[in-house]
Amino acid sequence: PNHDRIDHNHFGHRPPLGKNGGETMRVGYSFQSMKDSSSLVEQNLFDRCDGELEIISSKSCNNVYRNNTFLDCAGMLTLRHGNGCTVEGNFIIAHHKKGSGGIRVIGEDHTLVNNYIDGVEKGGFWITSGIPNSPLNGYFQARRCVIAFNTVVDSRGPCLELDAGMNTSNRSLRPRDITIANNVLSPGEGGSLLKGTEGEDFKWLGNLTQTSAAKHTGIKSADLKLDRGKDGLLRPATDSPVRAAAQGDFANVKTDIDGQDRAPRADVGCDQDSDAPMKYRPLTSADVGPSWLDRSATAVKDAK
Repeated sequence: PNHDRIDHNHFGHRPPLGKNGGETMRVGYSFQSMKDSSSLVEQNLFDRCDGELEIISSKSCNNVYRNNTFLDCAGMLTLRHGNGCTVEGNFIIAHHKKGSGGIRVIGEDHTLVNNYIDGVEKGGFWITSGIPNSPLNGYFQARRCVIAFNTVVDSRGPCLELDAGMNTSNRSLRPRDITIANNVLSPGEGGSLLKGTEGEDFKWLGNLTQTSAAKHTGIKSADLKLDRGKDGLLRPATDSPVRAAAQGDFANVKTDIDGQDRAPRADVGCDQDSDAPMKYRPLTSADVGPSWLDRSATAVKDAK
């Protein structure tokens, strides 16, 4: 394990490469992927990172990707190889950019909590099918992963794709033993709630959706009362049915995407109703990059 820390950087703009290898960040590579890196990637701004489908390509074990902002990126945060990674508290805001998406899940024992995914074209979560006895550079079956307390809104792709890539690239193993709990799932125009067929031992509880088409155990339809806040995010109103509606025991999820404490009875989705100060928010260019680089309007005017 090399315990690298990558924080407060401004990545982008990166134009499309037109082939594989255009990721903005890669942590490890295929033939190291079953080894721990234990790297921390936090509070970075990925700004128009359009190099390829994988914005971040995680190819090692036990990494943490948290509190980053992905703004208008044509790609997805991808757990490509390796196991035991955490994806927590990230803001993925795409404004329906072509090629934009949320998070791809490949491998075992990953935890994805408190993420906000808004306005993506290719869908919120791709839970990916695997290859039997996969080589290190193949596709390992997604197993024992937790997807909880996330918010997917205005998605034109499926909020959850349950067997992404099935029957392509020799993938014949559907994901199994996946927990999907306490998520807000609100597809946009032309979008869908689910796509594909779930594998064995999926666990569903406490999920809420805006669409009236929910016909799945563990997903309830409701008027979620989502409104755009001053920060541009869709947040539930105080009287939204998400409030205090979380189910199950998720004691390790102690805060929400804003860094505010979860109540004893937690809210569904990434946003907990709280009057406490917000520790995290979507990053802008003023928050990241070297301290000597002042991008404020005043500084630009003074420079002229």
